[in-house]
This record gives sequence, C-alpha cells and structure tokens, in this order.
Amino acid sequence: MVRIVLIVIALYCWLTVQPAAAAAGAGDTGQLKARVEAQIAAQGENNPDVLAAMLELIAGYWQQGRHGESLPWSEKALRLSRNLFGEKHAFTLSCMSGLATDYRSLGRYSEALALDERLLVLRQEVLGDKHPDTLAAMSNLASDYRRLGRYEDALTLDETTVNLKTAVLGAKHPETLTGMNNLAADYRKLGRFQEAMPVDKQALATRTEILGEKHPATLASLNNLASDYYAMGWYGDAAPLQEKALRLSAETLGDKHPDFLACLANLALTYHKMGRYAEALALEEKSVKLRAEVLGEQHPETLISLNNMAADFYIQGRNNEAAAYLQKLVDGVEELRRSGDLSPENRQAFFAQWIQSYKNFALLALEQKDQTKAFHLAELTKARTLLELTANRLADASGVLSPDESARLDDYQVRITRYNDLLANVLDKAVERARLETEKNDLLREYGQYRASLMDKYPKYRQLNEVNIMEAAAAQRLVPPQTVMISYVQTSDNKVIAFVLDSAAGLKGVSLGEIPQLDQMAATFREVLATRDINQLRENGKYLWRLADGSYILTDSPLKPAESAEPLKDNKQLYAYVSQTAKYLGDKLLAPVAADIQGKRQWLISPDGTLNLLPFETLFLNDRQVVLDHDVSYIQSLSMLALLKQRGEEARWEQFSGKDLFAMGAAYYQGPGSALNGNTRVRGGSLQDLRSSEPELDALAGLFSSARCAVYKKGAATEAKLLELNKSKELARYRYLLFSVHGYFDAAQPDMNSIVLGQKDLAPGTDGFVTVTKWPGYSLNSDLVYLSACETGRGKFVPGEGVLGLTYVLYVAGNKNTVATLWKTLDDDSAVEFSKSFFAKLMTGQDQVRALNETKREFISGGRYSLPVYWAPFVLYGI
Repeated sequence: MVRIVLIVIALYCWLTVQPAAAAAGAGDTGQLKARVEAQIAAQGENNPDVLAAMLELIAGYWQQGRHGESLPWSEKALRLSRNLFGEKHAFTLSCMSGLATDYRSLGRYSEALALDERLLVLRQEVLGDKHPDTLAAMSNLASDYRRLGRYEDALTLDETTVNLKTAVLGAKHPETLTGMNNLAADYRKLGRFQEAMPVDKQALATRTEILGEKHPATLASLNNLASDYYAMGWYGDAAPLQEKALRLSAETLGDKHPDFLACLANLALTYHKMGRYAEALALEEKSVKLRAEVLGEQHPETLISLNNMAADFYIQGRNNEAAAYLQKLVDGVEELRRSGDLSPENRQAFFAQWIQSYKNFALLALEQKDQTKAFHLAELTKARTLLELTANRLADASGVLSPDESARLDDYQVRITRYNDLLANVLDKAVERARLETEKNDLLREYGQYRASLMDKYPKYRQLNEVNIMEAAAAQRLVPPQTVMISYVQTSDNKVIAFVLDSAAGLKGVSLGEIPQLDQMAATFREVLATRDINQLRENGKYLWRLADGSYILTDSPLKPAESAEPLKDNKQLYAYVSQTAKYLGDKLLAPVAADIQGKRQWLISPDGTLNLLPFETLFLNDRQVVLDHDVSYIQSLSMLALLKQRGEEARWEQFSGKDLFAMGAAYYQGPGSALNGNTRVRGGSLQDLRSSEPELDALAGLFSSARCAVYKKGAATEAKLLELNKSKELARYRYLLFSVHGYFDAAQPDMNSIVLGQKDLAPGTDGFVTVTKWPGYSLNSDLVYLSACETGRGKFVPGEGVLGLTYVLYVAGNKNTVATLWKTLDDDSAVEFSKSFFAKLMTGQDQVRALNETKREFISGGRYSLPVYWAPFVLYGI
C-alpha cells in the first residue's frame, strides 16, 4: 500500500508539470538521477519504488524543459508500469501520456501521434468520454494535429474539448484554460485572429488572477496574446508584451527553457516587422544557437529560427548568409521527410508548412544566378507525396512480387481506402474521427512494415519504390524535341518564377516579379470563362464590376461593392473583359519567356498555386490565343513526368488482351428508389438525369470495335458494378476509361469530390459517389481516364502537393493521363461533340495532347461552340 501511495504522490507531482512546465524549484536532477540508478542497482527495474523515483526524476527534467534527458526515463517508466499494472491501468496511461509529451517536445511528432491516438481510445474505454484524463488526451491529440499543420482538425477537437472541460471542470480550471489557449492557437493558425484575441485575453486574465503573473502558464498566455497582436499587424502593441514575457521567462525558467526560446523567437519576429533589423538579427542568432543546443538541429522550432534568421540576413542584403541558413533549413526538412512514420495525409499537412521557405530560397538562388539550384528547390515543392504513392503503385504492379504478396498489398489498400471514406463522412465528429484515424494509422503502420519486409526480400522492389527528384539536366532526355516544359512557382505574396526546360537549350529561370491580386484575378477569369453570356453569369448569382483603377471584382450580390464600381451590363463588355484579362495574364506569365517557348509546338505546363486552375490555352501571347498555335497539357513536376514516362514504357494492355474503351454513364439519378433525397452530399439540391450522357456513350461506342469496347449505362452505371469489375481485374484491361456522369465538387469538404454514379436501388456499402478517398482502392492500368463530368479538375490545394483531387488520385490508382474539367460543363450537344471528336482523333493515331487541342481548335473555328465555356474547361493532365 505504501508503494502505491508513493507512486500516486510521484505521479501527481509529475502530472502537474505536463500542461506547461511548472515554476522553477525542482529538486536537483543530478541527485535524483543518482538515487534512481542506486535503486535500480539494489532492487532491479521492475519495482514500484523505482517507478515512483523515475517519475520524480522525469518531473525534475520537465520543470527545466530538458525533455531530451527525460525521454529514456519516460520510456522506461512506461515499460515498467505496463509490467507492474498492465496496459489499461491509470498509471500506465499517464506514463504513456508523459512519453508522448517528450516526443512532442522533441519534435518527434509521428511517435507522439501514435501514442496520443492510442491513449485517447484507451482512456475513453476505461474512463469514459467526459473524464478529465480523457479530455486531457483529446487536448494532446489536438496539439499533435496543430504541430502537423492540420489546423482544421485541431480546431474541431479543441472546440469539443473546451466545451466539455468547461462543463465538467469549470471555466477557471487550469485544464479549461489550457484548452482555451489551444483553441486560440488554432484560430490564429487559421487566420481567424479576431476570434483568437478574446479567448487569449480571457485566458490571460484568469491565469493571472489564479496563478500569478510569473507562472509559466500565465507567461504562455501573455506570449499568445502578443502573437495575436503580431498577426493583426499591431507590432507596437505586441512588442511590450513579448519583452515582458521574455524577461519574466528568463527569471522564472532560465534562458535555455523551450518556453523562453519561444518568447525569444517571437520578439525577434516583431522587431523584424518594426524595421529593427539589427536587434532582430541578434535575437535570432541567439535563438538559433540555443534551440539547436537545447532542442536539436533538426527540431521543427530550430528550423523556424533558421528561416527567420535567413529573412533578417536577406533584408540587410547579406544574401550569401541568408542562402546558407536556408540551405540548413532545407537539409533539416528533407531529413525530417526521410524519418518518422506519418500517414500520407499527415506528411502532406506537416511539410506544407515549409514550402514557402523553399520558394523564397528558389527566388534567392535565382537572384544569385544559380538557376540549377532554383529549379531543384522548385521541384522539391511539387507533388512530393504523389511521387511516393505513384512509385509505390508502380513497384506493386512491376511483377516482382508473388501473386499472394500482391493480393495482400491490394487488401491493405482496400482497407485503407475504406477508412479514408469513413473519415471523410465524419469531418464534424471530432471524437469519432480520432478513433477512426487511430485504427487507420495502426493499419498503415502494419502496411508499412509489410512493404519494408518485401523490400528486404526483393532488392529490385526496394529500388522501384525509391523516389528521385529529377534535376534540370534530365530535361534533355525527358522533354521531346518539339516540346517545352514551363514550370511555375507562385509564392504566398504573388511573386512568380517561370522555368523553361528545353531538350536543346536546357534550363532557363526567370523571375516574373509580383503579379498583384493574382489569386483573385485568376479565380474571376475562370468564373467568367465558365459562362456563355452576361445573363448566365447573373443566373449563377455572380456580378462583375469594373473599379476605378481598371481592375475587376466578382461578387455574389447585385449591390455595389465600392462607390467607384461600375457593373458590366452586356456581352460586349463581358467579352472585352475576357480578352483584356487573357492578354494581361499572357503578358505577365508568358511574354517574359516568349522567345524560349513560342517556337515550340507543345507546351507542358507545371502550374503552382492559383495557376493550377487557370486554363493557359485561353491566354494571349503576341495577340494570338495560345491554343491556336500550341498544344497544351499539364503535369505536376518534372519528376512526375519521369514516372509517367516509366509507366508508359511498362504499360501492359496487350497482356490483358488489349481492350480499348470502357465507358460508363447515363446513370439513373431520379425517380423511385433514388437515394438523392436522403443524400447529405447534395446539399439542398438534386442531380437530374443527364440528357446528353446516353448519346455521348452511343457515339463513342460507334467508334470502337464492339469486341474491344464495353459500355455500362442506365441501371449498370453503378458503383457496385464498378467495384465488381475492379475486383475481377476487368477494369484494368482497358486502355481508355470514360465516365459520362455528374461530377460533385465541395470546396468545404474536398475529400467528398467525386464522380457520381447511379443513385437508384443502391447496393449495400455503396452510395454512388466515387470520391477522391475511394479511387486509390481501384487498380487501373489505363493510358487515359476521360471525365465527362463537372469540375473534376478541381480540388483542395496543398502546398508541396498541388491540387488534391480526382486527377491526383487517379495517378495513384494506376492511371497515366486524365482529361478533367475546370468548371461545370453544359448538359447539351457540345459535350457529345467534344468527346466524339477527341476520341475520333485518337483512333486515327493522334496522341492525346494533340487530339485534345485539335478538338479545341475545331470548336473555336466552328462557330456554334466557339466560346471558351464549351472547350476551355477540358484540360489534360499527363503526356
């Protein structure tokens, strides 16, 4: 009994420093460590007294922010508690939480996440949803999400947690205040500063009242409120608070405590914004040195300091020193990419946080005339996870593995896909989402271990799974002679770089400077292109205005957005806007590299940022619309081009008896048995049966031999049928896949983006929505997927990846090229004529890029469908 009391006392002391490091006054850690080691020597590790002593030692390290030294003891404590009390005992769960805290503090986020996910599930099971320890586990998991860059997920979990903590513990409980602190951090990360500020003010006032102004938790709130002021641009208000937080942190915690280092870095940023560059640089130099010493050179917070210091050097014109620190940053981030065990989604979110630094480094390298370095950095910002997933799928389909091994990998993929779909349907249910994600990540770790065992078994399989970022020199063999690749980089402040890769001339990089309001301009241009005339624009609830400075703005209201705004009243004005904007964007994006691209027939464009949704074919260069003289297609990066060429070289249609066209469409959406009325994805509306779909399928079927073509329409155009054909490997036999169906795009929930198959009499386990989360569960071997559906080229933009949408996941599923749409296509004869003309050209031997662009030129010259609304939405991702 005495031993248990000792552990409880030690555990209480230890837990009191978990939310934030407690005030100084910890026992001498050297003496505590010697005592623990003596007890182990005398009694062995598997002893309750030893556990109590370990927890006291860990608490001492934590009070001083020395998580690197506490880590091995936290690992031992968890192991010992499991042996003494079992996996689900309260002591063991607390030890698990402590170890996760060490991992989180040391920047080992994948290990912290794995423990925190498991801990929440166990605490819910043992203690229930509303127990304070369960609520603490929810807060810790939200902290992991925030550090990984998953701010929306962190916010959902923190909002739930704060509400429960307030109800269970009270508004002034320390845990409630910690929850408020975390909630404000989420708001701040999401740019919702006006919401963060009152939460931080309330937390600061309450903590000052209860804990005093020198308590570490109070100082954290002071620093957070200053961060709100900084984010709002109120640097004069932020600086005094940060100076006070820094001074009190030094007195209370010492100048090597992580909380002090955070205050140091924040004050340096504020001085930088105030133009106090010398003071900022001095603080940053100290921050880099101390963070590297205390946290490690590759800790994410050390990398942040490296980035900030580079910015200080750059602003002072010390470019070589800025470049040196940015190189350290890139080396550190790339090492982080190679380590850890994060899911693809977590990797995407985490590394998105560093992409702007890579782009700034590329701009600096270009200023220093190092085009090769600049291009390499640009490649590092594009489609990184897509490259990995595509290489994995290519390796799986290479024939190296046995049938049983391939089948097991397929089963893993199907199960992972099922979890992704379940997660997409519980975005607003924080606790349920956390449970599902825990199960999914456990499965992903098991999947990763199995893949690793196969790599050990088959060296060739390991080699095929490796991803190499292609260098510019590789363009001479990857880019065909009559083709030029144009790779864009867009920074967060609308600065743009264009790289031109030519098989003969090599690489050229050009800084295009800042293009003001580029995001808004491109979005407005695309919206207007998607309409036939001014009346359709207004029917869509959109109003286009010309401002006094000559710029345009698109609104959802007929009310004037500004005193000087003049509405566009007729088609003449609308078409003049289109022409003017197309020329302006052409002048900004294409004219600076005109001499290098104009003589090339085919343009392979690698867009970035908002340029991902800009149809370059519609722009003008030297008073000529681009599509009239050039064949345009799109690609994520040069490295992705290399993988697609590899896939083309390994295509195996003939071994599957070489079937040509698989077509599915003319699905049933309305009538008895339709699920649409109860389907929450189609919010407040419905999907009508498509009038043009069956004629489109019939027209295409007439182009191909019946023996080499399969058409599934009406009652056969269902998700259940598609799944059946995938399971039997029949779907992988076709070179071309076409879906003439509705597309579903939801900007708020991009995981729901999908093609929509039949909605009548749905089979169990299906809903007809083949989403971006479901497609990786399919095994394709297609040269082309043609999506004759609305907005299938859109998706969620993630820095470092591009647009995460259907074109992205179809690559992962095994497809090589995709024709998708940038806006809602019209349900009329134009869609039928477009696809029929395109596929007819393919049948004559034209390649896909030429066939698509020839079809567009055909439409432009034909009169009836010459407007961009008919031909410009169709874009080809691939080669």
